[in-house]
Amino acid sequence: MTICQDINCFQTPYRQDASPYGREVTFDWKVIDYCDQQKLLPYQWTRSAKCILVGDVGVGKTSLLKRSSCDEFTFEHKDTIGVDFEIQKFSILGNHFDLQIWDTAGQERFRSLASSYFRGSNVALIVFDLTNVKSLLSTLNWSREVLKCTKNPIIFLVGSKSDAVSPAAREFNESEAMKIAERLKAEYWSVSARTGENVIALFHRISCLTFQKIIRERIEEMEAIKSSPHLTVPVKSLPLRPTTSIITLNKKKKVSTIKNCLNLRRFYKPK
Repeated sequence: MTICQDINCFQTPYRQDASPYGREVTFDWKVIDYCDQQKLLPYQWTRSAKCILVGDVGVGKTSLLKRSSCDEFTFEHKDTIGVDFEIQKFSILGNHFDLQIWDTAGQERFRSLASSYFRGSNVALIVFDLTNVKSLLSTLNWSREVLKCTKNPIIFLVGSKSDAVSPAAREFNESEAMKIAERLKAEYWSVSARTGENVIALFHRISCLTFQKIIRERIEEMEAIKSSPHLTVPVKSLPLRPTTSIITLNKKKKVSTIKNCLNLRRFYKPK
């Protein structure tokens, strides 16, 4: 059974110097105000975001997902075939939010199948094994695969199995990982599915960043509608500041409609 997790405070990053989103440490006042207004409505829409887990085979993607969703860990599990799917439910500032997590297979033979599930992702978790340097280098290829299929996702570089390395080795591997994270414009996290270290905090961070981004986009749409109430087409298909050509086209359409109505009145006389 999926348990709804409450989030009322913005989750901070693992390290402030290892995140391009380091300034995102609190909810915007506009987001808070919007959420307070939504709570007054008789019915709330559940907002959702798509999150993909990618990385080499055996780096611990499935274990990470099981620890975050079921608080379980086992040494014995089968490799993912194709894709697995989980939904984590949150209440963020009193508003419903679902994080749809797609756990993709790391084997080469499933690569083309898994990449088809990358499309439309809001978040990408690129996972590597802190005990395996080769898996860290592979994250560059995984990043390219993700960016081929989705536009401007929030990217996390996640080092798993932090409990399996010595403190000295962990410090060195993390320093190398943060260099790659900077290249990928990703936020770095170090976690352990076995002990649960940082796992819940990681997914809370993902949810906070994604939720805030979605609500900001909604606020911008509402402000665009308010500033241009004459627009008759969906705001998502228009730029936030409509061009003059679009406004002119709407005026022409209005004049054409008036002329048609006048012509109808000329030939139609009520009884």
